[in-house]
Amino acid sequence: MRITDKLAKAEREGRPFWSFEFFPPRTAQGLQNLFDRIERMRELGPEFIDITWGAGGKNADLTSSLVQVCQETIGLECCMHLCCTEMPREKVELALAQAKSHGCENILALRGDPPKGTSTWEPTPGGFYRAADLVHFIHEHYPGDFCVAVAGFPQGHPETSDTDEGRNQEITWLKEKVDAGADFIFTQMFYDTDILFNWVRRVRAAGITVPIVPGIMPIQNWDKFQTWVKRENIVVPPHFYEALNPVVGDDEK
Repeated sequence: MRITDKLAKAEREGRPFWSFEFFPPRTAQGLQNLFDRIERMRELGPEFIDITWGAGGKNADLTSSLVQVCQETIGLECCMHLCCTEMPREKVELALAQAKSHGCENILALRGDPPKGTSTWEPTPGGFYRAADLVHFIHEHYPGDFCVAVAGFPQGHPETSDTDEGRNQEITWLKEKVDAGADFIFTQMFYDTDILFNWVRRVRAAGITVPIVPGIMPIQNWDKFQTWVKRENIVVPPHFYEALNPVVGDDEK
């Protein structure tokens, strides 16, 4: 089922909804642990789950297998991430064909991070320059088959200058992705709701009307939380730190 249909149904019924994002593990034991976790978290009633994608499709087979098991066996609606990084068109074509064969109707189209070991992003020969190009490709080659999501950055993309000009450019790029056919937007993680609401107002003022799904990362490990916050330049309100300080270093709490 298309995620936009699920969102519309939840809105008509006046109820909240949520989803979970999972990363392909690196080991066989990690894979078993992940399936156990997904089974447990299914009881919380997510509308759908996301399965992430490794740059260059390095986890492509595992991502595809996870989507297949979750979609066909566990019975959870999946949104498969798909990145442009180190992905020529034939690899993208294969990934989409597999997703369709598994009954997956939802794709999150991303440009992706620079390849590991590099600091700048470069388009892959025979690939895509930006996420908007990937969105257009999906709709051109699989018309009507996928509900396509894209990413939005309430606090700005790490590669964009923290200026009015930089922020306006990001809104322009977001509108290009929507104009290319994006059906809804996932935000990058945030913890300051004022930043989110101000960004949403700017997005709507730019004529972008598709649904926006906020992204929040649960804080399970202090060191990983700090790493993400620094890497993505995430603003964390003081009251968050005040609440977390008593349990720093104790992940069980």
